[in-house]
Amino acid sequence: ILKVEKNGKYGIINSTGKELTSIEYDEITASAGIKNSLKVKKDNKYGLIDLSGKVLLDCNYESIEPLIGISNSLITTKDGKKGLVSSTGSVIIDNEYADIKSLTNEYENGYIVKNSEGKLGVIGTSKKILLPIEYDEIKNVYAESTYIAKQSGSWKIVNVKDNTSTDLNYDDVKSMDSSNMVVVKGGKYGIATLAGEEKVTPQFDSLKNIYQNYYIAQKDGKQGVIDSDNIVK
Repeated sequence: ILKVEKNGKYGIINSTGKELTSIEYDEITASAGIKNSLKVKKDNKYGLIDLSGKVLLDCNYESIEPLIGISNSLITTKDGKKGLVSSTGSVIIDNEYADIKSLTNEYENGYIVKNSEGKLGVIGTSKKILLPIEYDEIKNVYAESTYIAKQSGSWKIVNVKDNTSTDLNYDDVKSMDSSNMVVVKGGKYGIATLAGEEKVTPQFDSLKNIYQNYYIAQKDGKQGVIDSDNIVK
């Protein structure tokens, strides 16, 4: 397709010269992170069209920008409030929030939202609230309905499926898999279950999950592979 201009307005045509849109837009741009669609501007508001010229989102938004960390997820701003749409124009999250960020690099895990009071929670692709919007911070890790969130000055392991909240007895959580999480205490790395039960005492300089329950561990300048029971492989 080609972008064409006439009297200061823009449209798109195909390779045979057929108009795919009217020559009516103030801007037409392709953006990194927006796949198979184009951002258009009209009357100082933004919308989306696909490559055939079909309108995916009317020009009703102050801005439309890719969500960093997740492909084909776009942050929209309408009346000063943030929402989220897909690159096909499907509304994922309504324009009700002060901010929206990715939880992980997989959209299936949901999105962190911030309300007007500054509280955080997680909303899924079906607009369902996965983690109540009542936390002060949320770490960018997730597994098996389990989140790491801060409330009233304390970090918690929150399992929404079991409706449990347990104090996190570590300084940080670096990653989570289906059974365990890599934790940090006093600058050293170890392994705990998703419920917070310690499996490997923090003792490594670095620790990275590579497959199922296997980890690359570094200690005293040397590397090796251990399992979640600290057995060297």
